[in-house]
Amino acid sequence: MLTREALLAAKDLCPKETVSIPELGGDVVIQGLTAKELVTFQRKADGKEENFAFRLLVLCLKDENGQRILNDEDAPTVEQWPGAIVQRLVEVAMRLNGFGRSAENPLPETSSEGSSSD
Repeated sequence: MLTREALLAAKDLCPKETVSIPELGGDVVIQGLTAKELVTFQRKADGKEENFAFRLLVLCLKDENGQRILNDEDAPTVEQWPGAIVQRLVEVAMRLNGFGRSAENPLPETSSEGSSSD
């Protein structure tokens, strides 16, 4: 049976992974969200997928001390990054946070309007 001390020590257990971005010549750390961060993220999302991937990435990019690198206001800039970089990073962020959405295509779907097969 887990003890109180063991449960309270769980605050340091958020998974993290170093991901290489050769296009930028370096690595970044993607860290899973704490329960508080996850609840806040989900509350703000409130069922909307708009900017989901970008907002998640902004929250999960951390420095070597576990501090956020980007601010919430940086999400529109992240939207302008090359898709291959964002795809790679978001895939890791989603996996580390236990999101059930397919890691094969974590970016929001674009409207398929006008793309019917006539």
